[in-house]
Order: sequence, then C-alpha cells, then structure tokens
Amino acid sequence: LCLQPGLYGEASALDLGAFRMPFEVTGLQALSPRLSGLLGVVIYPGYSRPFDPRFGVRYALSDTWSVDLQYPESRVLWRSLAGTEAYALIRNDPINEFWLDGDDPRKAYQFEESRAALGCVLPLGNLLRLRLEAAYLFNRSVDFAREAPARSVEEGVLLGVGLGGSL
Repeated sequence: LCLQPGLYGEASALDLGAFRMPFEVTGLQALSPRLSGLLGVVIYPGYSRPFDPRFGVRYALSDTWSVDLQYPESRVLWRSLAGTEAYALIRNDPINEFWLDGDDPRKAYQFEESRAALGCVLPLGNLLRLRLEAAYLFNRSVDFAREAPARSVEEGVLLGVGLGGSL
C-alpha cells in the first residue's frame, strides 16, 4: 500500500478542497527465483479519471542487473552491492490533475506526458541518497476540461536532482 497525500491545487487556494490522497494497492508474486509478476491499481479519489492499473513482470538477470517490463514504467536497472544504481526507463503518466481556484470556471488542470530517462542514485553515507536524472518528455498534452480534445504541448528536456533517505 502506497499513500500519496498532497495539496493538488493552486498555492493561493490552500484549503482542504485541494487536499487529495491517491493510493496504490499492488501485489507481487514470485514466479521463479528470478521472475516475478506485479498486479495492482492506483485509486485517485475525486479525479476525473478515478483509477490507473499497474501490471507487469520483473526479471533479475543477475544479482546486479534487472529488467522491469511494466505499466506505467519499464526500466533496466544496475545496482552495485555498495548501493549505487544506474537506470534507463520509459514512463507514461496519464493522470496528473490539479484543482484551480474556486472562482475559476474550468475547475481543474490536467496534463499527460511520457518520458524516457537516464539516471543514477548515489549513496551519501548510511542514510542519504542523491538521485540525478536526465529525461526527454514527449507525448505531452494539457487540458482544462475533458469535454474538448487535449492540446498538444512541445516536447522537452528535464533535468532532475533529488535527495532522499531512510528514517
């Protein structure tokens, strides 16, 4: 179970109406010592599209290499015994929705995109990890109401840096 609480609205309209809590329920099953399957769903309460499925397989080529053929993200991952990771991925994000100010007649802003990325994760001591990623964004569209066709948005490049760790 994965919870994703957050304010999915404009910063100027910080109220409980913008608070949403999407959650994911996913099951994993080992099919052999190196192959496993995944099946699940992400629920988006109050969104225009209320759920998105999760499915796929993971194959461990060795102790350091694995391949995920999954929806919404497929990737090739190398992980050293020291905790360093390098990966290549392709991801489809069909559900990104944010609520607009209560006075805005359009009510919600939705965007969709796909990305191809290369990245690495580097351990910084025992607790922290640094993530670096370069991505190419494509298949992008933006919409304010699901009644009309979504508008295409230019493709682009995204550079990401993240800092995370264990509690």
